[in-house]
Amino acid sequence: MSHGGSDLLARLQVAEKKPPIDQDLKEGWQTVRQLGHGAHGRCYLMRKPDESMIVHKRVPVSHMRPADQEVAEREANILAAFDHPYIIRYDRAFVRQGQLCIAMEHAVGGDLSAHLQSLKADGKRPSVSDALDWFVQLLLALHYVHGYKVLHRDVALKNVFLAGDGTVKLGDFGVARVLESTQELAVTKVGTPCYMAPEIVRGESYGFASDWWAVGVLLFEMLTTELPFEDAPNIAAIFERLRRPQLQL
Repeated sequence: MSHGGSDLLARLQVAEKKPPIDQDLKEGWQTVRQLGHGAHGRCYLMRKPDESMIVHKRVPVSHMRPADQEVAEREANILAAFDHPYIIRYDRAFVRQGQLCIAMEHAVGGDLSAHLQSLKADGKRPSVSDALDWFVQLLLALHYVHGYKVLHRDVALKNVFLAGDGTVKLGDFGVARVLESTQELAVTKVGTPCYMAPEIVRGESYGFASDWWAVGVLLFEMLTTELPFEDAPNIAAIFERLRRPQLQL
């Protein structure tokens, strides 16, 4: 690992020793509201006794073998061991009653997709300065993540969050995969369609470059408030464009 494997291991051990959320509930944590739900689970906003907020994500894993559940818990705790200013801070992860539970930082500004839609509704868009700042912050976040041999696999506006200081944080590693080596390539077709790299759409193996492609699409969207292929009539038409050897935006 290129960022200090021993430090990561120490932080991982701390994350794995933290008690389940139900223990925190006994100590005065309160569920405020459900933030959203999707294919990978449900997210809830929770208030601690000190009035600070945290997000609690619950992902069904009851269909998985116990050994696979342990692997999922371990990989989520690796995220809890990450320490980077432009990545959502994870607190802990554990499997409880058939669910993988992940506690993580709450970004007060919400996700970048909702922010962009709000600006667009008012006839505005992010300033070039803001868009480039956020782009660089995401590049730094991905560089850090890839240094630990982790693919995000779903870099999209909905998975980028605004912090109170105006910076962005990459989050929602629900489909991330910890790779055994930087040369290993994934083959599972996952992610948000408009952000998928051509090699994924073509059913080819892919690696870290697919994340870089997605952040490039994200930059295009921030600067224009439009997706590169928004004029395509459907997802099949988008995929057909991406399959072409030469892509014209």
